[in-house]
Amino acid sequence: MLGLAARRLLAASLKTLKPRRVPPALPIAPVAALEPLPNVNRLTIKPMGKKSHYAVARGRVPGIYLSWDDCAAQVQGYRDNLYKGFSSELEASRFLEQHNVAVALDSEAALGRSLPTAEEEKRRRQASKKKNSIKYSSIEDCREDFEEERRLSEEELVGNPVPTAAMTSRQATHTATTTTLKTLVPPGSTARMQFDGASKRNPGPAALGAVLYDAATGFEVGTVKAYMGECFTNNQAEYAGLIAGLQAAHDMGYDSIEVQGDSKLIVNQVLGLWKVKNEGLMPYHKLAVTMKNKFKKFRAKQVPRAENSVADALGNEAIREWNEGVGGEMWTLEAAKAAAAVAVEGKGDDMLSERTLKKQKLK
Repeated sequence: MLGLAARRLLAASLKTLKPRRVPPALPIAPVAALEPLPNVNRLTIKPMGKKSHYAVARGRVPGIYLSWDDCAAQVQGYRDNLYKGFSSELEASRFLEQHNVAVALDSEAALGRSLPTAEEEKRRRQASKKKNSIKYSSIEDCREDFEEERRLSEEELVGNPVPTAAMTSRQATHTATTTTLKTLVPPGSTARMQFDGASKRNPGPAALGAVLYDAATGFEVGTVKAYMGECFTNNQAEYAGLIAGLQAAHDMGYDSIEVQGDSKLIVNQVLGLWKVKNEGLMPYHKLAVTMKNKFKKFRAKQVPRAENSVADALGNEAIREWNEGVGGEMWTLEAAKAAAAVAVEGKGDDMLSERTLKKQKLK
């Protein structure tokens, strides 16, 4: 039991405690009645961000459309529609091929209409491969044929050459790119292009790859990949990637370009810093300089291989697809010359190679 003094102390402490105040209850607002969800079938389909190509795999008329309004007319109200937006026609065509809707990258073909099935397109490409491919029994035969092709490639084109099947296909691809993307490029725009080439056994089966970005936005605006043939060196494939990338950027309407590649040889030769001693590279270098001079401003620099992985992957992908019978037509130097000869604009007035800058300083 507590003593008398303890009890008195406890009683005094209890008197000093103040009663705890309970805060008033917060008012509870009445819950508003929830509106019923709209019928899913009546939802309006909205465009999917900033896209330039819309692939409709299931709709009123499957195909590739260049505006959201045209795409919406095919998919809105269409049950079980399937569509997707892309930044390039190549990506859109791949999407359609995955869903058995083949699209030929040809500006003369009306976009947004039913096209041959993927199986029909595959048979066509296999037939083209058998027609254009050359099988060599030995590396000596390959080198001998390569030397003959080198001599022929050094001859200048006279007038307008008669287009070959491969040439027509190559030009059609460039024309499609120009038709669909040039309206999106304002005057004075700059492109950033990465290029690469792949050659198995060097010389051997080769292909090119290039990817283009808009320098202002950083967005990818196009890719280029093509099989070249069975007897080309790695440097020739690198030059081919540079040429094809420059042609694509020019067709898109870019006035200036910043080029990046992992080949120190190619970059320094196209800038005029190194001489071209290999006769097999001379016609490629000549065409690359011709394409370079179509731009008002041109910059080029070497980058580490790790920073050029996209273009490298495109080249290897072109070889694999060709071997599997799903690749397109072959890229040829003569076809590229013919494409470059169309609408020649002459030299740019502000070529930013290091040699040009040095000459300006000396003056």
